[in-house]
Amino acid sequence: MDEPEIRVLLATLIVSVLSVLFSAYQWFRLRRLELLSISLGKVNEVEQMLVSLPQAFRFHGINLQPVRDKGITDEEFGYLVASFSAGSTYHRLKTRRGKTILGDYRLRMLQVEQVRDVWPELRKML
Repeated sequence: MDEPEIRVLLATLIVSVLSVLFSAYQWFRLRRLELLSISLGKVNEVEQMLVSLPQAFRFHGINLQPVRDKGITDEEFGYLVASFSAGSTYHRLKTRRGKTILGDYRLRMLQVEQVRDVWPELRKML
């Protein structure tokens, strides 16, 4: 074999190894996102149950009496938790960050005085 053939073979080998490494990285990345998506989906399902079982909020350290005092029913608070949690899940998957980011939709919801009033309790669920 002459030198140009060796260079071509070496370049081919390097490209092949890099392709395998990149493919493995993408597979692990997608697998992580898939597992995260499934997990957060299950969390959202459980949080949806809070609408029909508001007594369970106490397990999350939430006292519903201050929420009720603001004129929000248990069911409405459960809806707010489910809505904000769903938005939070979307942004966690999109940004790969652990912190909650509020999109325009939920920021508009926070312009409603009653939603702002219960934000301290609502935030405990995010």
